[in-house]
Amino acid sequence: MADSSRLAMLKALTSLLEGITPGNGFAHDLSNEVYRGRYNFGTEVNGTNMVSLIEAPEQQEPDHVTDARVRKVELKVQLWGVTASQGSHKNPSDEAYALLADVIKKLSEINNPSSANYFLGEKLVDTLAMDTGVVRCPEEGICKTPFFVANLVLTYVEDLMAP
Repeated sequence: MADSSRLAMLKALTSLLEGITPGNGFAHDLSNEVYRGRYNFGTEVNGTNMVSLIEAPEQQEPDHVTDARVRKVELKVQLWGVTASQGSHKNPSDEAYALLADVIKKLSEINNPSSANYFLGEKLVDTLAMDTGVVRCPEEGICKTPFFVANLVLTYVEDLMAP
């Protein structure tokens, strides 16, 4: 069975973010460290930077469909980035800011410079929007290392015959 269009979009986003490596000019290495649907890494955060894509809990307002075969979808994703270490005693959140910057830089590659359209994998994305993100110091019960949370919205058209 083929992936749904939403899962295909999330897999393409995962693959894109796994391209954050020092060999590609980034400060961090996220190869094989981008997940979908996880926000608690427990004891796994030991010397490894990680990012997880979690579908945001807000529901989309129903779209007024003009063609019964397609609809516009707003895929709202929260990006949770977890740093590899506690950071410095004086400035523990610095590493989370640097990881967030790498993620923003990589997401900018979705833009196709030859047109006003965005592509993610083979999927045409109508709009791409991201907030500035929030960086947090370690918090008991949430994460033992500095982390960030950022919200991303991808808008695309979905074929209702192959959702």
